Amino acid sequence: MTLKEKQFRVGPSNSTEADKLHGYKTPEAALLQGEMLTVSLEGQGTDGVERATRAVLPHPFMLTLMKLCAFRDEFEGRKSEGRMRRDLAAKHVSDVYTLVALLTQSEADSLPKLQAQNVAHAVVQDAQSIVKTLLADDQTPGTLVLRENLSIASNDLTVFLDMLNETFG
Repeated sequence: MTLKEKQFRVGPSNSTEADKLHGYKTPEAALLQGEMLTVSLEGQGTDGVERATRAVLPHPFMLTLMKLCAFRDEFEGRKSEGRMRRDLAAKHVSDVYTLVALLTQSEADSLPKLQAQNVAHAVVQDAQSIVKTLLADDQTPGTLVLRENLSIASNDLTVFLDMLNETFG
């Protein structure tokens, strides 16, 4: 199969296969080879059969990098000829908030180490710039989009922004 490539999206070149495969260029995914989390899953399937498996997931640090970049891309219109797609920007910045809110203590404790290990990587530097320009405080543009999309208590917003700025600021 040959692939056609657009600036951000890759998919099969023939239209009969177009529904079966697609993806987006995500340079920030290069860091996904970093720290991974293994989750054991056990239980009964809908067919009644007992199953057990392990899922290997990227650390929330890596997922947050990807979501920060996706937010910036939509906010700045990088995927839509310069037009911001506010609904997608809001979705991605809400995902950043959710990822930070769901951090376990162990994951939160590992953030400084991961940031230090990857500080020279262009994607981490990109994330630092995104946080500084769009999510630095409660009045920056990204934070305003987040607040329009989610009802967040002032204290929770402060904790979120502090964690983002400590990790990427």
